[in-house]
Amino acid sequence: GKTLGTDLASGKITLPMLAMKEEIGETVFNNLFIHAKTKDVQALARFHRELRTPKVKAVVIESFNAEIEAARNATNDFSDLSAHAPLSELCDFVSQQLNSLSEQ
Repeated sequence: GKTLGTDLASGKITLPMLAMKEEIGETVFNNLFIHAKTKDVQALARFHRELRTPKVKAVVIESFNAEIEAARNATNDFSDLSAHAPLSELCDFVSQQLNSLSEQ
């Protein structure tokens, strides 16, 4: 995995950041993003708090679950292959892990 803040430091906007931007507004987000990129401690702390809000988590979980469902549907045509069961189990595992995030 990546170190927390790698995308922020490189200026990449991720799905959680887009959800956060939608929640706090573009102007506030852009200001916070600029200050967080300069490693302003207060801006970084707020940035991380905002990324962990229930609304942002819900958007990310919903999006990932939609992708998992699409992957599950894509493999249905190959149910006779030996890889189908492990892929289905992987989808179940990832979905369970994501859903446990919403409980935290």
